Amino acid sequence: MRRTPGLIITTALSYSMAIGILLRDGIGLPLNPLLFLILGTVLATIRYGSEPALRRHRAGAASRFRLFLVTGGTSYLVLLFATGLPGTWSGAAYLTAGYQTALLLWSYGIAAELSGSFRDHEQLLISVYRQRSETKRQEALRDLRYVIADAIAALDRTRKVLTAGFALMLLVVVLGWINGQFASLAGLLFLALAGYLRYLSSASLEAIADEYRYLGDGGRLPGRYRSRRLRQAAVLLLITAVIAFSLAGNQSLIPYSWLQSVFAWLSGLFPRLDLQAPPPQIDQQFDAFSRIAAELSPGDDVAEPGVLMQMLFRILQGMVRAALVGGLVIFLISPLFSRSFRRSFRSMSTGEALKAWVRALVRSLTVFVQALRRRLLAATLQARNVSASVPVDRRAYRPPPVSAEKQRELVKFSRQFTRLLRWAEKRSVGRHTGEAPGEFTDRLAERFPSCAENLQEIGMLYEKSLFSVKTLDEAETRALSACFKTVIRTDP
Repeated sequence: MRRTPGLIITTALSYSMAIGILLRDGIGLPLNPLLFLILGTVLATIRYGSEPALRRHRAGAASRFRLFLVTGGTSYLVLLFATGLPGTWSGAAYLTAGYQTALLLWSYGIAAELSGSFRDHEQLLISVYRQRSETKRQEALRDLRYVIADAIAALDRTRKVLTAGFALMLLVVVLGWINGQFASLAGLLFLALAGYLRYLSSASLEAIADEYRYLGDGGRLPGRYRSRRLRQAAVLLLITAVIAFSLAGNQSLIPYSWLQSVFAWLSGLFPRLDLQAPPPQIDQQFDAFSRIAAELSPGDDVAEPGVLMQMLFRILQGMVRAALVGGLVIFLISPLFSRSFRRSFRSMSTGEALKAWVRALVRSLTVFVQALRRRLLAATLQARNVSASVPVDRRAYRPPPVSAEKQRELVKFSRQFTRLLRWAEKRSVGRHTGEAPGEFTDRLAERFPSCAENLQEIGMLYEKSLFSVKTLDEAETRALSACFKTVIRTDP
């Protein structure tokens, strides 16, 4: 996941550009493509770059909303000034700038969702793997199991947001096509780019979810497993794009007459209204209504409010406006007067920042040189062992390799065991800290005697799959899957 900044920024930008161009082509809404592209890139970059600072200072909802207001308001002013000076702004200019700002803030929101998911993954791995001993890592994993569950739920929400946004783009294309407004080449290209990036982002998030499941079992997802999945997804999308562009042409694959007949059939399901018919006329006079209206209407003897009252109304109106504007300004600039900001401002120094950067650079170079030396030393020792024909016992310092079939088995049963954990938590039986899967299922069997046999079978076979290098045979695999399904579908 080292290229997440480019993936996050380009995904958020492609979504906003695609929906903006498609709405311009389908409905005719105005759009300034160049300025919109620049502002979208800036907003997505700001949101991604601000995520570490927000987490480091433990910023709450107010600070995040303040950043949202500042970026949105600045974008709105930039779009307004692009139309001309303040004296030339019209109502259409205000509406156009507001509409484009809404699209930019949608891009900002997508960048926020993706940044949160990837940063959660990074911080969780740092929390676990900065522990040097295996015992400390296991303790950290047990402490973070509920955090992992929340992180998986956040990943599901992010994938749903991306899917809903792409479905909205397709709906705009279909509605514009029905209306006779076909999308331009730029709109279709950005739509294809948004779909491609949505698939890559979803694949990355699914790989992170798999890694969370491995962490829940005490292991870590191999890098080659994650990279292979992303490469396969990219190749699949490229092949699909080549086939789609080869079949593209001026003539539709589906005859337009077929679509017309389908829409004609759909319109025939609804009653027709004669919009040209005159409205119905009512000959009866309702004198009661006219009398009530006459009684409620002010007469000619109603006097205008006095000068003092008019002045009080103006003063009250000004006070309300000043309170609203002043409250907004105070909310935006309040962090500048906080004690933590003053402390950090006093300690801020260009020389100190430069020294910190140099120290970080030297530390990174040192780590790189040490890793390079270890690689060279290992290669030298291997060459010496090969030349001396001395067999090397690699099992003494390297764990036995795990086959791809074993990895798929672990992923499958880890997901099913996660569903079993959720099933148990809904019935107020959570897994204790440091409790092995077999101990947990034995405790569940005592609590739910009707599922005792299946739960004990799950504990035995799941531990065998988890702690053995070999895969389960076909009969054990079917038995374990059947036990999982039986227990999860049972409501004791």
